[in-house]
Amino acid sequence: TITKEEDLLEFATLNCFCQFDLFGIECSYYQLDDATDMPSDSQRIDRIKCISEERGINKILMSHDIHTKHRL
Repeated sequence: TITKEEDLLEFATLNCFCQFDLFGIECSYYQLDDATDMPSDSQRIDRIKCISEERGINKILMSHDIHTKHRL
């Protein structure tokens, strides 16, 4: 997970896909790392807009796990 905007913008220039997952999970506690806050859907969309507007990147994957589709 890339948390800093400048790191995300740099990563987005590497000619690869940027993936955003876990839409619908509105929980700030990230079980895999206590020091990292889970971004909200709004924050994910803001990051997508940022790399699209700042870098003109269009290789973006958005996903959601099927076993938690009830959260959408």
